[in-house]
Amino acid sequence: MRSILFSLLFIFSLVFSQYSFYPTDGLFLMKDAEIIESGKLRLGTYFLYYPKEKEHYFDLSFPTVVYSLTDFLEIGGYYGRTFYYNEPKESLEHLPYDGIFSGKISIPFLPVVKLGAFLSYPLKIREKTWNILPIFPFQEKKLAYSFLLKLKFSDLLSSFPSLLVEKGYFRYNNIRYQTLGLGVLISAKKLSIFGELFIESREKEKIFDFDRNRIRLTPGFNIFLGELFNIGFSVSKRLNELPELPDWQYNLSLSFSSYFLRKPPKRKGVLTGRILDFETKLPLLAKLTIENFKEIYSDSITGIYTFSKIPEGQYVLFVEKDGYYREAIPVFVEGEKTATIDIYLKPILQYGTIAGRVYDKETNQPLLAKILLKEKGIEIFSDSITGGFRIDNIETGIYTIEAIKDNYFPYTYTLEVKAKEVKNLEIPLAKKGAFGTITGQVFDYKEKKPLKATVEIKEANVKVETDTITGIYKLELPVGTYTAIVSSEGYIAQTSPIIVEKDKAQEKNFYLVKKGMVITLRGIYFDFNKATIKKESYPTLDSAAQILKDNPKIIVEIQGHTDNIGDAEYNKKLSLRRAQAVVNYFVQKHGIDIRRLRATGYGEEKPIADNATEEGRALNRRVEFVIIKEE
Repeated sequence: MRSILFSLLFIFSLVFSQYSFYPTDGLFLMKDAEIIESGKLRLGTYFLYYPKEKEHYFDLSFPTVVYSLTDFLEIGGYYGRTFYYNEPKESLEHLPYDGIFSGKISIPFLPVVKLGAFLSYPLKIREKTWNILPIFPFQEKKLAYSFLLKLKFSDLLSSFPSLLVEKGYFRYNNIRYQTLGLGVLISAKKLSIFGELFIESREKEKIFDFDRNRIRLTPGFNIFLGELFNIGFSVSKRLNELPELPDWQYNLSLSFSSYFLRKPPKRKGVLTGRILDFETKLPLLAKLTIENFKEIYSDSITGIYTFSKIPEGQYVLFVEKDGYYREAIPVFVEGEKTATIDIYLKPILQYGTIAGRVYDKETNQPLLAKILLKEKGIEIFSDSITGGFRIDNIETGIYTIEAIKDNYFPYTYTLEVKAKEVKNLEIPLAKKGAFGTITGQVFDYKEKKPLKATVEIKEANVKVETDTITGIYKLELPVGTYTAIVSSEGYIAQTSPIIVEKDKAQEKNFYLVKKGMVITLRGIYFDFNKATIKKESYPTLDSAAQILKDNPKIIVEIQGHTDNIGDAEYNKKLSLRRAQAVVNYFVQKHGIDIRRLRATGYGEEKPIADNATEEGRALNRRVEFVIIKEE
């Protein structure tokens, strides 16, 4: 049964590894040439048990301490005692305490090849020993040292193993000994397993003499409980018949680690994806820059880009390529995770077409009219028989087109020209003498109270005041299309298109906002513990996006808030991710400029109700839309 267990543990030992039973990183007896994390303090204890017939030996090392001063220097040490239990006599004896002070020097800058040295010196030595040597034998106050080599193939690929080699020297009973350790390890996140062959011999004897030297094979594993605690277990098997070594030895380690005298580094994540042409979907070579971080280039063949080891947080990703529009993408990188974002770049020099028909609004008869494309200075005429017109090779963008004919009211229309598309317009012209009426009210957006305001139509040279109490206004205008400018003291002026139709009364209400206004967006729902917006939230978000469209100069902060259920730091990160999801919705669905939006997560810091009740917690789980300023 023991041989089966040993075989299984040894097979697993070729898969994972982490901590040494010495107070330093490594395997069991072997030490790692690399210092894993600067500023990390680890406290622990090691319990070793080795039976021999009816005798039982226990080694207890407590406390063990190790501290990484820098990336290249580590200090540590331990105190320990061996207990001996004689089963026939039912007696328990123990040796006096012993202890060592240790240090490790590492060269951290080399890729794959890691070099180091380990030194230890006994602070207190044992006055006697039994016929089985303890695991760390010191009977003389002499310096012991080792030279360390690690081939860290995981630098090339994370799933590759690392190989450890250690060559050391120590003195015991006035005799100088040499050691050789060979180990295999591959690290995992929550579980690690290691395998180690360790040989001790007199200095001038052959190291691989199995008849005379102490040779042990040790497989083992470690379990990581979060980021603070570690439990390790290993089994050592003697490979020859030397009486001073136990046939089997069982080893247990417990350790606690934390940062000391320095703040823990931010967890790091990965951002990856592809850069593609918006039209053809073909890969592109483009420059990508993360604000205050670094720049890289996507692969010219696959379009793939990868930012690795990015500290957790919110960033703006800028993507640039000659002949394409520059993109600014808001991203959130979460520690220990990979975010995948594909980006489609739009070519700058793209063209579309504007076409349409001009006709009499009452009779539906085609009309010969002058067509003006103001931004381009283009002037053409519609066909006198069909009323049709067409303007080709127009660069993509926003334009204003105007149709003019004697004895008719001019018609003005704002449109977007898209690449490789024909924008078809139906332009009805109304004869002069025809009028229509526009009425409505002006409100405070948040409180829905009527406002005293001014409604101005510059094209018609008309300006009216709303009723002081009701906020009602009334306009009587010639048939046509106009732009209304609505303003009120203390509020941000709003512009909006209005269409006046003959002999028809229409209603148009305006809702004004002001700097500092906080609008709570009720009806926004996310998947549980996620930042994925549910479809039933879209109407509320579309209404909020309309505020941004009606007020194109405002800068807003999207705030995420939670209740107090769960970890405060987690809630803060979750609220930021949800606020960022709302920002992404505005940018991607409604084309809002990212520079007008700020995402902030406050977590549970700003409750508006009592978290002691379910109703209060529901009110605290919210997204708020805060108007910061006007450009």
